[in-house]
Amino acid sequence: MTAFFGPLVAFLMFSTAVPTHWVSPKSAAHLALFLGIGLLAAVAQVLQTLAYRYGSTHRVAPFSYAALVVSIGIGWLVFGAVPDAWSLLGMSIIAAAGLAMVLRR
Repeated sequence: MTAFFGPLVAFLMFSTAVPTHWVSPKSAAHLALFLGIGLLAAVAQVLQTLAYRYGSTHRVAPFSYAALVVSIGIGWLVFGAVPDAWSLLGMSIIAAAGLAMVLRR
């Protein structure tokens, strides 16, 4: 159920911004990239669900935290974006909570 309601809430919230911020794809390449991102996200969700089906939660969940590191790296390399102090604090809290749950077992 979590795999359904999380994306549903995100869809509903972001859908409210679409009418005022939508920019149509300017070429077939842009449209292909847009569809490719959606396809990759869908495949990633299915693979994550399968990982939780075949692996125990406390062994699979820490790999989700790798997304923080990868996101920071890609943001820095591609866009030159560096997270601010509040973002780093939030990421640290999330990672610490996950680590505490693993160590508690």
